[in-house]
Amino acid sequence: MNIKGTVDVITKLETSTKSKELTAIANILTMLNKLNLKLNKEHFRELYNKRSPEEIMESGFVTGCTDRAILFVELAQRLGIKDIYFVETLHKKWVEAPIVENEAVYGHVFVFVGPYLVDPSKAIIYVNNKLVLQDWVFVGKKRKLAEFGFNDADTLVAGCRKFKEDYKKRNRP
Repeated sequence: MNIKGTVDVITKLETSTKSKELTAIANILTMLNKLNLKLNKEHFRELYNKRSPEEIMESGFVTGCTDRAILFVELAQRLGIKDIYFVETLHKKWVEAPIVENEAVYGHVFVFVGPYLVDPSKAIIYVNNKLVLQDWVFVGKKRKLAEFGFNDADTLVAGCRKFKEDYKKRNRP
């Protein structure tokens, strides 16, 4: 393909529904950054998955990536985006490291919007999610965060540790 052909393809893409979704994603990430929500991890245990999007926004802080993902998904849905999923991941180095009793969990929540993987915490849209999977192990994707069964910080930590144990059993050398 030459430059003119490439420009023609891009022009067609700009008028597509996917292009409108991509613009909406970028606008949502821009607005989330403008909210300037502070990271406050000291309330993580008590507030994990307990607040509505409105409560998160009104508080002026997030407890981590899950709160940002909750806000992102709420805004995307209100803008009419339907093909959207929460994506739970665990850092590959953590999953592959030896199991240590009472160790901290190193996970991250992304969001799939159509073919795009979005990191609401870092305001990044990944067109190629293979880059993410080099560092993160895919736990699952769900339409609603509650479908993971992580109703509070304790069930999140327990579920992630269980995933690590099972992963190690499946991937023994």
